[in-house]
Amino acid sequence: MNASAKPSVMLKGVSVSQGIAQGAAWVLDEKAPLTIPRRTIVEAEVAAEMARFDAALDEAESCLRGAQKEIERKVGADEARIFEAQILLLRDPGFAKQVADCCSTGKINVEAAVADTVEKLSARFAALGNAILRERTADVRDVGRRIVERLLTHQCQRCSDLPQGSIVVTNELFPSTTARMNFQAVSGVITERGGRTSHASILTRSLGIPGLIGIKDAAQRIRNGDALIVDGLAGMVHVNPSPEVRREYDRLQADFTAHRNSLQQLLDGPTATADGVAVKLSANIGKIADAAAAALFRADGVGLYRTAIKAVVDAARAAGKEISICGEMAGNAAYTELLLGLGVRSFSTTPGEILEVKKAIRSVRISTAEELAEQVLNLRTVQEIKACVSSGTGVSPV
Repeated sequence: MNASAKPSVMLKGVSVSQGIAQGAAWVLDEKAPLTIPRRTIVEAEVAAEMARFDAALDEAESCLRGAQKEIERKVGADEARIFEAQILLLRDPGFAKQVADCCSTGKINVEAAVADTVEKLSARFAALGNAILRERTADVRDVGRRIVERLLTHQCQRCSDLPQGSIVVTNELFPSTTARMNFQAVSGVITERGGRTSHASILTRSLGIPGLIGIKDAAQRIRNGDALIVDGLAGMVHVNPSPEVRREYDRLQADFTAHRNSLQQLLDGPTATADGVAVKLSANIGKIADAAAAALFRADGVGLYRTAIKAVVDAARAAGKEISICGEMAGNAAYTELLLGLGVRSFSTTPGEILEVKKAIRSVRISTAEELAEQVLNLRTVQEIKACVSSGTGVSPV
């Protein structure tokens, strides 16, 4: 990477997928506005405008289903299901009615009516209290953009010509964009928006690509071709780093690779705590490659479950039933001791996270884990819980 004559900058974000990546920036500005025509229409034009809208819906759905097949082929069926939500929104009668009302009542062309309706829906989603639902705002914007593109006769953009080793920098990584992206050429992902359950975050973790979110104005502050180092461990990106910083990260990357290689020694060891309590460690799979990886990492089985709270765990154990934890906590080694202390004895995580979790399991004693769980259950805030877990494990939860 040649960073000469360019200022070095360090930007802070939130890590959603661990690792270190070095490469050139490939900036995708998804905020670049479409030029949407806005004109006044008469009542006699409304029917023709809505006919154009219906045709655009058909074309947009066709494009979405094509994107869904691409993601399923590249990544897996689970990751491709995000498009089902978009297709449902696309065909939602309520959405169509709002567009029709905006067009007929406001006497404006259908492109403007779609843009106004999407803006209102996005604002409603963004105001929701549930973080997961708030992150679906991206789906609303993505669907709206697709419809307007069809109305303006724009074709699906292609992102398949990425240079090898590129680090994608964007405001928001829409599902439709990832479907057109050659991820074999991607070494890292940086976004301004998104959360740990956003499409981009789930995808980067599934593919083992270092990823950061929450870097303000990243697509404006970083230029195409800028030399980048993505630190998915500390949650930062170095833009046009100095030779000294590059050398330091060469060493850190080598250490991280060595750490990953050292985990291979755990492959044939039992999945049990330090005091001998057996734990089942399964793999979530959504594609053939996941099944192969599950076998490679010696997963105890295959599982796909939802996170359970302590009351559920206790009830299940009383009934002689097994509870398997899946999701963010199950795959985050920082929470392994806490979950063991809460009584969980079966974990289900992505294949790439199995060995990290297995290492955490083998280093824990149940008595110590139960003490940590008792402390956590008496806490009131997320910040207090994270601090308690961090002090107990030495690893900061994200």
